[in-house]
Amino acid sequence: MITKKFFIQLKSDLCVGSGFSYAGIVDSDVSYNKYGFPYISGKRLKGCLRESAELLGMTDDEIYAMFGKRAASIYDSNDVITITDAYPRTYINNTGLIEKLYSNKQDDNVFTQENVINLYTTLKAQTKLDKNGAAEENTLRFTRAINQYSFIDDKEMVFEGKITFPDTKEETVSNLLKATRNIGMNRNRGMGSVRMYLDKCSENDKKNSESDRNIEKCIENISTSDAQRVRIKYVIKNEAPIIISSDKDTMSLDYISGSAVLGAFASQYLKSGNNSADDEAFKELFLSNKTVFSDLNLAVESRDNEYIVCHKAPGYIRKLKKTKVLVDSDLLMQVEEFEEGSRYDYHKGNQPKKLNGKVIAEIDGGYVITEVNKEILYHHTKKNDEMLYFFEAIEPGQLFAGDIVVDKKYEKIILNILKADKMSFGKSRTAQYGRCLVKSIKVENYKKPEYAVSAGDIVRINLLSDSLFITKDGNYTADYNDVRQIIAEKCGLSCDENDEVKEFSSIQTKIMTGYSGVWNLHKQELPCVAAGSTFAYKVTENAVWPDYLGVKNNEGLGSYEVKRVGTDYALNEQKISMSSEDVNEQLRQSPDVKAIYQDIIEKKLYEEVKADIFKHIYEKTINISASSLGRLTLMAIESYNEAYSEADKGHDAYAIADRAYEKYKKRIDSIKRKATCDECKRYTKYIMKYFVPQDTNETLIFYEKLKALSGEDYAKKKLYSMWNKMTIEALTYQKYIKKDQEADNE
Repeated sequence: MITKKFFIQLKSDLCVGSGFSYAGIVDSDVSYNKYGFPYISGKRLKGCLRESAELLGMTDDEIYAMFGKRAASIYDSNDVITITDAYPRTYINNTGLIEKLYSNKQDDNVFTQENVINLYTTLKAQTKLDKNGAAEENTLRFTRAINQYSFIDDKEMVFEGKITFPDTKEETVSNLLKATRNIGMNRNRGMGSVRMYLDKCSENDKKNSESDRNIEKCIENISTSDAQRVRIKYVIKNEAPIIISSDKDTMSLDYISGSAVLGAFASQYLKSGNNSADDEAFKELFLSNKTVFSDLNLAVESRDNEYIVCHKAPGYIRKLKKTKVLVDSDLLMQVEEFEEGSRYDYHKGNQPKKLNGKVIAEIDGGYVITEVNKEILYHHTKKNDEMLYFFEAIEPGQLFAGDIVVDKKYEKIILNILKADKMSFGKSRTAQYGRCLVKSIKVENYKKPEYAVSAGDIVRINLLSDSLFITKDGNYTADYNDVRQIIAEKCGLSCDENDEVKEFSSIQTKIMTGYSGVWNLHKQELPCVAAGSTFAYKVTENAVWPDYLGVKNNEGLGSYEVKRVGTDYALNEQKISMSSEDVNEQLRQSPDVKAIYQDIIEKKLYEEVKADIFKHIYEKTINISASSLGRLTLMAIESYNEAYSEADKGHDAYAIADRAYEKYKKRIDSIKRKATCDECKRYTKYIMKYFVPQDTNETLIFYEKLKALSGEDYAKKKLYSMWNKMTIEALTYQKYIKKDQEADNE
């Protein structure tokens, strides 16, 4: 199998529908990610390529072999092509910076989803015509379409993705791409025309990749060569949405379960070389419970560029409802009186609220609170009856971290799987979903868990992953007393039903299920103790800390940590963000992203000035007739058009605006009636005070942002270049005000 980039060049505007609509605003929306960048889904592209295969006369067997067929094991799955979502090249080349800008709390909502998508798209209005050519009532519809030309360089937009296929099928794949000439909505009405083509270079041919360097570093830097077992820690970033089977068919878990990880690694092993399920290595790695594949949980990057794993918040870590401070609720509820005005007083409706859906990570003595971002993705099938369906998936662009505990002799096998060109998890891995990039790998000798606690200490055993427990009679249980007893016996702890430390315990339960791709069936439903559950004990002299708790540890179940119960109920919440200076410095190193950021600020600056002018529109009127206003507006339009037509190629907006202003002044001077001429000059002076560079401009928030990003000279010129458009808007509005006034006087 080889992986190559493919490109989609827009030959017209394009609407790849997402299935979403916004009543009264957008009836058919395009697909775009949380950062606002449009994309063409891999699932849609795979369907289009399949249609092209049918048009080119490929047989059913050939099509099934290349594109797959549900529950058809007679076809070799190794030959099925996989295709990713296609994104604008600006996004592909600057994903890391874009993610930082979006998540940065000091950004003042500049780099938002709405602002970005508005740069790439246009709303198109359509209506149905009757037989006489007149518009029918209630048929007006608005469709958002991706612009054919980029706002950055005025060239045709190019989307980029990756496609993986057998070595022998390169010519076929290339022909399928070339044959796909139209995609998306309204393909017979001038939209959706594209040119698709394959990159000449293979991704597999690229050496010294980040994964390669990490792998080699890991292999060389193992501290003790005679270790029996090793722990391989790794971090991935999902380049595509991920769907991990849960108890609901269309909903995804908010983490990558250990069972999904095990299955993905087993699948990758079988696809490598001449490996077989009968190999001794396969049995010991994936069938013997000797190798432990942990869940992949959300990770955050610290200021020191370290990856910190997040886990579901335990029940005792909560936020007060009104004051929003972080507390240990078990300790807080033991306090009966507080100083007046205390932020920690939980009375009068300021009770502790659970961090439902949140995950936490400990950094620098505090907690970072975050959550896994999800999205709803719609699809439809044209086979048989047309059907619309959806998936809830983990949003792309997030970091997930976990580890694999494995015998030393199989270390290189696991590392080589991680070194593979792609790692994919969950459902629909051959189209749109599941693709991940390995970001970091570290190998260390495996050590037994150790905790700094002593006999007599009160500790909480926090479950970091879902866990399954079996009673002595062989039944699965999620009963609190049963589970607490099982853990106590495993750890050598006392478990008295009247034990006072029980007040520091809390349990959450769920039903664990899943889906077996091998059998194409749902797995058995089992009672499960959910991650975030806490069991409290008093440490004894005989306490031992096992590797894991419960059963099915090879699938990531039973991971835990031990925390000593302290005395301070106040917890510290940490924030990770960039300063404004850091934002601007990183933008300067990426011209394309800077262009996006700068364009948004300029639009915000225009709206900021417009808001101020229109706030006083009725106070600052121009005392001339409506007809004179119309002529003055025309003067502004003609002045700009002449200046633009006379400008040499490459002249910037400032030079054109300056020339247009000189022409505009001359036209005003040519007005014969002195009173009208003087009034036009007065109003023009009033409008221009907003655009002629002066110290008062520094009160404009977005003027200051533009100045900090691109320099004072650029900011002044850009502000000045806005005068003509704003003048036309203000004069047009004044014209309608004047007409209304004249109508009232009649």
